[in-house]
Amino acid sequence: MTFEEVRALLQRIAPEEIQEEWDRSGPQMGRMNRPVSRVLVALEVSRGAAEAAVRGEYDLLLTHHPLLFSPLSELTDRTARGEKILALAEHGICVYSMHTSYDSARGGMADRAAQLLGLEGARPMVPRPEDPGCGLGRIGRLPAEKTLQQLIADVRRIYGPAAQIGLYGGDADRQMRIRTVALCPGSGMSEAGEAARLGADVYLTGDVKYHDGTDAAENGLPVLCVDHFSMESGFAPDVAPRLQKLAPELSVDVWEERNPLTGF
Repeated sequence: MTFEEVRALLQRIAPEEIQEEWDRSGPQMGRMNRPVSRVLVALEVSRGAAEAAVRGEYDLLLTHHPLLFSPLSELTDRTARGEKILALAEHGICVYSMHTSYDSARGGMADRAAQLLGLEGARPMVPRPEDPGCGLGRIGRLPAEKTLQQLIADVRRIYGPAAQIGLYGGDADRQMRIRTVALCPGSGMSEAGEAARLGADVYLTGDVKYHDGTDAAENGLPVLCVDHFSMESGFAPDVAPRLQKLAPELSVDVWEERNPLTGF
């Protein structure tokens, strides 16, 4: 199976055309006719993932976060990113990223988060015009009302004790009743206004800037912030078996990344 053929399978999970216009989902590096038999799935091309791909003699490194997102000013081993690119290229390892394409896809990152919370009738907050079932974020209803404090406890249980969790709107009544939840894994504050417009009682996302969080809270939308890694760390264990099912002849493994953010 070639890199191009694996790419075609991956688009059955998350089509490249549903990515945001500013994104870089798709092939990142490698010859499209390169034979692929071993795939390593990781959240991103971290140093650990790149070294594991080289050490394990993998043909393809499949990630959520793109390696080539911001422009390169040089490609040398003087930078961490340059060193990773050179090492992967020297060993003929291809890289493919499923970023906002997977965020938006059916059964993708946002759907996974909605399922973990048990949301009913979850739908995209920002539907794609060509496919309203796909799009950024999800909004849905809990099966029964919960207090804000109970929802916070659920989020802690879902994302684990190592997750960094905070609340903008800390003066909100922790006993306030929550039924409609909006969420956007990763960096989703650009969609907070849409969450409010759609009637969300609370918004769950990551990478919240101070003024964005306080503005939303002061306008009546508490923002529950979970660190970026914790919200998206399920990418590799979710995608690996889906690719394996589509291509049983491939050997597909998961690279278990550690959260780069350490709390104290």
